Amino acid sequence: VEQGDVKRARIALEKVSKELPDYNVPHTLAGGSLDLGKASLLCGMVDEGESINDALVKTSQEYLRYYYSLTPSRFAGASQDAMNCLYTIEQIRKTYETLAEAGVDASGNPYTEKQIASFSKKASDYDTLVQSLFQSYQVRTGSDY
Repeated sequence: VEQGDVKRARIALEKVSKELPDYNVPHTLAGGSLDLGKASLLCGMVDEGESINDALVKTSQEYLRYYYSLTPSRFAGASQDAMNCLYTIEQIRKTYETLAEAGVDASGNPYTEKQIASFSKKASDYDTLVQSLFQSYQVRTGSDY
């Protein structure tokens, strides 16, 4: 997508989806799913991109709930992993915000008004979510940053 070859990117994304279905290879930050979700959205594969991003947000929230339940000494060892979960949700939020503002995919095809409204809502919802989860992180670490 970054090279401007949306057609080949779309073919590659479809192949990844077919060859590595998420029920066999779950979506994770480490597995490159953040890029897959964004690329799918940019290629006009909105349902696929949203599905990947929804899975990433859900998994990140589940991990954060677990990390926040740890004792202080164990949380200290997992704090970087918790930050990675927060980073994942924040990057997805930024993607939706950017797409809503642009209004078009990488080929210049306009998103529908419904899709743009959905992107805007998700960006807003994820902003609220990240702020809340980050406040919990600050409470756990005693940090202001």
